[in-house]
Amino acid sequence: MAYGGAYGLDLSFRGGIPADLDALFDQSKSLAATPRTITELPGGLTNRNYKVTTPDGTFVARLSSGGSELLAIDRDCEYRNSVTAAAAGAGAPVVEYRPQDRLLVIGYLEGRTFGAADVAGHENIPRIADACRRLHHGARFGNDFDMFDIQRRYLSVARARGFRIPAGYDDLLPQFSTAEKALAVRAEGTVPCNNDLLPANLIDDGERIWLIDYELSGNNDACFELGNIAAEAQLSAGALEELVTAYYGRPRRSKTARAWLLGGLVGMYGWTLWGAIQNGASPIDYDFWSWAMERFEGAARGFTATDSVLEGPSGILDVYDQAGAVGELRAAFAPDAPIELIEGGIAFKRFACCGAIHTALDALLDLVAADSIEAEDVARITVRVNSLTPGVLVHHVTQNPMQGKFSLEYSLAVALLDGRAGPEQYTPARAADPALAAMMERVDVVVDPSKLVLRELSEW
Repeated sequence: MAYGGAYGLDLSFRGGIPADLDALFDQSKSLAATPRTITELPGGLTNRNYKVTTPDGTFVARLSSGGSELLAIDRDCEYRNSVTAAAAGAGAPVVEYRPQDRLLVIGYLEGRTFGAADVAGHENIPRIADACRRLHHGARFGNDFDMFDIQRRYLSVARARGFRIPAGYDDLLPQFSTAEKALAVRAEGTVPCNNDLLPANLIDDGERIWLIDYELSGNNDACFELGNIAAEAQLSAGALEELVTAYYGRPRRSKTARAWLLGGLVGMYGWTLWGAIQNGASPIDYDFWSWAMERFEGAARGFTATDSVLEGPSGILDVYDQAGAVGELRAAFAPDAPIELIEGGIAFKRFACCGAIHTALDALLDLVAADSIEAEDVARITVRVNSLTPGVLVHHVTQNPMQGKFSLEYSLAVALLDGRAGPEQYTPARAADPALAAMMERVDVVVDPSKLVLRELSEW
């Protein structure tokens, strides 16, 4: 594709390095030395990146395409924030900035570019958290980034330009607005954030992880950064919890939820329009529409739910109305009306796990206290459950603490070892303890047909 900058470069490199690219680099103080080797680097959806090796060193030349202002990208801010990130020890050193040529030159980082599997690696999650803290604890950037404001700006651009927007996008605006109001209640200020940490923007040099590409950087909620990392790498809920725990130094369930909502759902909803604008305006040969739809579909799944949550197998009615009382009322008064939750409340739980485990935990801890039982004295634990329980407590072998919250084996084992089942019993470090895994093997879960389920209880 033709580059839309001042030099009209053909950046595809068909037939070799374009002469105009050499001419541009000849004007750069940092890149002018010869002999000079130029290699195009992969990636870059709003720019082209080149590895340039000269007798003076090895650099990355970033050439931005035209139309960046449609995407709320300020190249002067990118330059200044890149300098600030480098000073914080989070980003590559900045060597030269030539705004008239849309050229930013940074130092080349020797290392491996991450993929999604690398981000999900248990050994890398604490290192990614460290890299984020280095950036977030550095000097503030000169601009702010708020996805709610960015989304409104993107939507205005897309509508004014007549760009294609995913069908059903506007239907989710009420949920988006509700999320904005909810997140504002517990806002705790902003820190300098990259805001675009897809896996390819993480570089591992073997000692530390570097964060690159600051074109969308700005002061933002730290939870956006963490949630956006998780969303772009498609991390599991357990991996996001690990990342948040590593970042804050202890489990923070409220921060995990905030990261999932702000960086995940809100972020993906806003980035959908980034892709829609690129689909209509970018000269780069890339399937931006599919990119946008992938994010829109993810946001839609999170902002909406299916009827099965209430009425499907193991849904709320299946569990709590097995006598069929709600169904009878519905048939009599509103046969075609959907079921809705119109009132909620706050409940306090003694244990930091699924409520279906609490009775067994109470019994275990009562026995331990009454008879002064030590964990090493226990050969087997047998817990008898009703027929409904296996469909709720589905994890018999756990890979992370989130699964442990829905595992009788995990929860009973950790309670026996620790004497409690609070938040600290459901952390990545606790879940990785070999002693806990060994104790889980002593727990037997047996379905007992004589045990009452809610259907029988409701008939009493």
